[in-house]
Amino acid sequence: MRYDQFIAPLTAALQEAITKIETLEAKVTALEAIKAAALDNSTDLAGLKAAIVTALVDIETPSTLPSIPTPTPEPTPTPTPDPDNLIPDDWTTTDKLKST
Repeated sequence: MRYDQFIAPLTAALQEAITKIETLEAKVTALEAIKAAALDNSTDLAGLKAAIVTALVDIETPSTLPSIPTPTPEPTPTPTPDPDNLIPDDWTTTDKLKST
């Protein structure tokens, strides 16, 4: 089994999962901030609106975590043909029998 074939897709899937988790965490934090502002008796309508706007900005701000670099797979070495075993592609079985 060649693990290098799985590294790039798994890294991409991991990056996507991290992005989704960060987005969900930002949304939960934003909702908690809105809930706190709504439950605070001293918050007026303008304060609640400000909390909502701030929460929306926080959700839309991209993540500041560094991205995981995607490794480039190493090229598969091409086997070198053995000069003693070369058979032309156009050489048929009939040609082979005639020559023996």
